[in-house]
Amino acid sequence: MKSCTDMIAEKKSEKALPTISVVMPTFNGEKYIEEAINSILGQTFTDFELIIVNDGSTDDTEKIICSYKSEKIRYYSNGKNLGICASYNKLIDLSRGEFIAIAEHDDVSHPQRLERQLCYMRRNPQIGVVSAQSLNFRGETPPVDACKFHKFIKKPRSPERTRIFFYGPMVRHPVAMFRKNVFTDYGIRYDENLDHVFDVDLFLQISLVTDIVALKDQLLLYRRHENSTSMDKNINAMYEKKILTKFIYDNFGITFSDFFDDYFRVKDAQNFLFLDQCIEKILKIAENNPRYHLKELRKNFIRFLYKQLRNLHTRTNDYKAIYRAYRKSRLLRYLSINRKLWFHLQALRTKWASHV
Repeated sequence: MKSCTDMIAEKKSEKALPTISVVMPTFNGEKYIEEAINSILGQTFTDFELIIVNDGSTDDTEKIICSYKSEKIRYYSNGKNLGICASYNKLIDLSRGEFIAIAEHDDVSHPQRLERQLCYMRRNPQIGVVSAQSLNFRGETPPVDACKFHKFIKKPRSPERTRIFFYGPMVRHPVAMFRKNVFTDYGIRYDENLDHVFDVDLFLQISLVTDIVALKDQLLLYRRHENSTSMDKNINAMYEKKILTKFIYDNFGITFSDFFDDYFRVKDAQNFLFLDQCIEKILKIAENNPRYHLKELRKNFIRFLYKQLRNLHTRTNDYKAIYRAYRKSRLLRYLSINRKLWFHLQALRTKWASHV
């Protein structure tokens, strides 16, 4: 059996174009972009190009990028700010590699990131996207111990665990690698009308045409700061509601957005039961569709329902109604013992409070 190194070497000799196009959009990234670029140029796998699109920066971002003399870097400027999704679409069009790897201007990639992800893609040609885990940090400088990235776990998740992306394991966009033909063959694009959680929309589109895997290796240091869009959970929830309910309608013909408030939280116990019934209908529709892995789709919906009922508990004192909703849900019978116990404890709490 050929080693991964041999397989990569064979590909090198066959082509003139780079194997991987690393794409990096940037806007006012002068504080962190040098660290991000250095982490890509320091990769153990070297057959790549780094394409950077400056989305109308008004600081010294361009000056920093132009100070690099590496032939691997291809630099473009939008001239004005078009938005991150428009920049990603431009980067995809400019890319020449068989694979596209995401790199954000404020994150730090592990030196073996490209090598590990490419090896997995070569060994698993049915996989269209491979992501990985990230280690979050705050502040200007990554913690010293985190820079060493010691926490490697070799066994990846199976494709079935991430194929259905409704509300299951999140796939980390900042550390994702795609086969370029996922975009070119199926016409998949970033939605330029979205400023937040555009990755949710992207992976929903992709989940219908190919398998997605999230490796358990930590291959990225993800910087969290005041300008991170992921920091505003309320805004993200509003966009998630829009994206996910549209996905359900387009693919299953079912509308359930009326059950939620503006922040994608179910309104009350009665609306939860209606939601539960709609999800049962979706699962019945999915039974005979080979595109869906029914067992994993059910798991993802159960996680979603459980989270909705827990959130409802934090916003109302009507524990009795919440417990009745839990008891009437056929899907929540599949919950683990620990999670079932939580609902039963709430029922006891309600019973005790009624006697005080």
